[in-house]
Amino acid sequence: ERIEARLASRQYRRVTANVKGESEGQVADLVLAVPELAGMTGPTVSKVYSADSDNWYAVQIVARKEDILRVVDHLRGLGGHGAAVTDLEFLYQARCELYSKLIDNLGALRDQGNIP
Repeated sequence: ERIEARLASRQYRRVTANVKGESEGQVADLVLAVPELAGMTGPTVSKVYSADSDNWYAVQIVARKEDILRVVDHLRGLGGHGAAVTDLEFLYQARCELYSKLIDNLGALRDQGNIP
């Protein structure tokens, strides 16, 4: 599973930028207005506690490597700044595809009487 997660991570990057907004929900809606640039499932948006009185929110998006510049431009278009792009070491999915295939194949072999 670790190998699968490592291989998957090579196709993605994490983009983090600060965006001004009225609320977390409002900023999320702005990001989600362009679904193909909103991340795998959607953005993570959290309050930034800054020294000024502005409402800043940190937006994190896990996006395909080839979409990174478009994601950064999208965030800039929302007034975002300080965009940082980081590599992912591992990207675990909801389930391990290789393990699931192994279990399925073992079940098929057992059903055929090839293993006890």
